[in-house]
This record gives sequence, structure tokens and C-alpha cells, in this order.
Amino acid sequence: MAKCGCGGATCSCLITPGSNVTITGAGSSTNPYVISSTGTVLTVTDTATIDLTLTGAGTTTSPLALRADFIGTIPVPDTQPAEAQTWSGAVNLSALTGPRTIRANLTGNVTSVTLPTWAANVSASITLILSQDGTGGRTWVMPGTSAFGIDIVLTTTPNARDLIVLLWTGVQWIAIPSAMNVS
Repeated sequence: MAKCGCGGATCSCLITPGSNVTITGAGSSTNPYVISSTGTVLTVTDTATIDLTLTGAGTTTSPLALRADFIGTIPVPDTQPAEAQTWSGAVNLSALTGPRTIRANLTGNVTSVTLPTWAANVSASITLILSQDGTGGRTWVMPGTSAFGIDIVLTTTPNARDLIVLLWTGVQWIAIPSAMNVS
């Protein structure tokens, strides 16, 4: 009887009447679909994301009214903010409130990196793309714990790039080298 679906940020419903069923209305909150029927038994089945409600007696004075409410969540695209920074000395990322990608140009040695402490009931990551400047030889004091138990050493060749993922487990930060010396 009703098929509702959502794509992106919009939802739509298509209602196809069977024999002895009449549909009026546009499906909006001000002009809802109204379904009336004579001699037909109608049933309503909810889905995980659509809550259907059927009211009315199915008569001309009390027509059947079907209401469809979207109760699921529209998934957020798998993207995150990206920003460019220049790093040298002490780096403070404690103000970050969620996942992001940081493209940092190293213009000097990084002596410390302060990471945020997010809630214990979340897991999220910060992706770092660390680029040596034209001088190269820049080092860093790795934040968090390495997934391998050893410090992650940056590629020091001038203009080299390393990609490192910092994963918040809900308890601690784990640094994971993802792609070293990317050209």
C-alpha cells in the first residue's frame, strides 16, 4: 500500500491504491494523504525507519487516514573538515571537538602536541598530513601511544609528506602511521 524512502536530506512516499481504495491529499502536514476504502481490509506495517499510523473507520464520514513519519536518522556523509596549519614548537589541538584532517607544514621541530580529551563513549580520529618544508629535517614529539609501541619517526627529506591517523579510543589516543613519505 505505501512505500516510503529517504535519500540524502529528503524523504518521499509513494502510495498506490488498490481496488476500492481512494487516495486524496498531497502527503504534506497541511494536506495529508487521506485513504478511503469500501469493502476492503487495510493493514499497516511499520519499518525500521518509517512509522505508519492508520486511523478512521473507512467510511465517507470517517475516511481512513494514513500517516507516515520518518523515525530513522539520515546518515552523515563520510567527510570531515580539513584545515591547513603551520607547525613549529608546541602544537595545541585541545580545542578540537570532533574528527578532522589537518594538513600541517612543518617549518621547525615540533616539541609537543597536545590532543583533546573527548568523551569516553565516542571513538573518532584526527588525520594528520605532515609536510616537511623546503629545508626538511623537521622532527616531532609524537603524541599519544603508537599502535606499534614505538615512536613514529617522520620522513625528513625536504618537502616529504607523512600521513598519520590519531585514533581516540574513548580512553586514549593511538598514533597509526598510514602512509609514510607520500609523494
